[in-house]
Amino acid sequence: MLHVSGQLPKISNCQFVRWAFRIAADCIIYDKLEFIYVENAKFTPQEIREYEASKMAYRDIKNSINTAKREGRIEANIETAQRLLAMGLPTEKVAKATQLPLDMVQNLSN
Repeated sequence: MLHVSGQLPKISNCQFVRWAFRIAADCIIYDKLEFIYVENAKFTPQEIREYEASKMAYRDIKNSINTAKREGRIEANIETAQRLLAMGLPTEKVAKATQLPLDMVQNLSN
C-alpha cells in the first residue's frame, strides 16, 4: 500500500510475517509453516505478543466472514424455497432443491 508521498510504509518484521501468513491462511500447510517460522524467528517478547494478537484478530474476522456467508446462503435458500412453494412445488422437492431441512420447508409453507 502506497502512502500519499509515494513512499512504501515502514513495516516491522512482525507485520511482514502476519501479512505473509494471511496470504497462506487457506493453505493446508499454514500451521506447519507458522510453527517453523515462529520457532526460528528471533521475535522480541513484544513482537510475539503483537503477532499472537494479530493472529487472533485475523481468525476472528475470518470466522465472522465465514459465518456471514453461511447465513447469507441460508437466507437465500429460504427465499428460493418461498418462491418455489408459491409456484406450487411439493415441499419434498423444494427441500431437495434448496438443501434446507424438510421441516423448515414445511414451516415455510404454512
